Amino acid sequence: VDDVSLMVRRGETLALVGESGSGKSTLARIMLGLVDPSSGSVSLQGQDISGMPDSARARLVQPIFQDPYSSLNPRRTVAEIIARPLHLRGVGTSERLRRAREMMDLVGLPSRLLHSYPLNLSGGQRQRIAIARAMINNPEVLICDEPTSALDVSVQAQILNLLSDLQAEFGLTTLIITHDMAVVHQLASRVAVLLQGRLVEQGTASRVLCAPEDAYTRALLQAAPRFDTAALAAGAGA
Repeated sequence: VDDVSLMVRRGETLALVGESGSGKSTLARIMLGLVDPSSGSVSLQGQDISGMPDSARARLVQPIFQDPYSSLNPRRTVAEIIARPLHLRGVGTSERLRRAREMMDLVGLPSRLLHSYPLNLSGGQRQRIAIARAMINNPEVLICDEPTSALDVSVQAQILNLLSDLQAEFGLTTLIITHDMAVVHQLASRVAVLLQGRLVEQGTASRVLCAPEDAYTRALLQAAPRFDTAALAAGAGA
């Protein structure tokens, strides 16, 4: 990632798009504090995250990873997985279970699954659990790294609707990493396009999707079989 400057405004959804290897996930890991940048800085609410305790940063920013099959500990129950952030903060067992039930309801999963293991759940259920775990800290920022790419198409729509509902209900600030322009169309208010670690274009979602300025952005749109730019442009002009 080279000379990338981004601002994600409070309450908005910024989509970071680009092909595999463009630097999207690396940038997300830097923003989460999982990777230290060799130069530059990341600020959250005006504070450099490099000087922020891990526990404080985790209360503010939470990730949702791409693969619900590898991002959940197979040896822990659903209740343990969702409430793990509270356990690390020293919250008692009964309160952790109560909050886990609340989060299950929030993401649309029955509480009877609380004592199940990830092995017994579908991909969509697992991703809802990952979302519940991210939400239990009441974060202000979600960083979603390809959160639907490992799911069936029908389940993808459900997860995208859930993320959209949560963003609206809680006023979340969201960075969503994707190569799917249909996801950008559904969720994003602004778009930033990465190519080989460099930012080649950014702007409002309607402008970038309808009138892309960079040749690489146009190529991404042309390669999106489920995205109809002509229909979007017609809708924008109606």
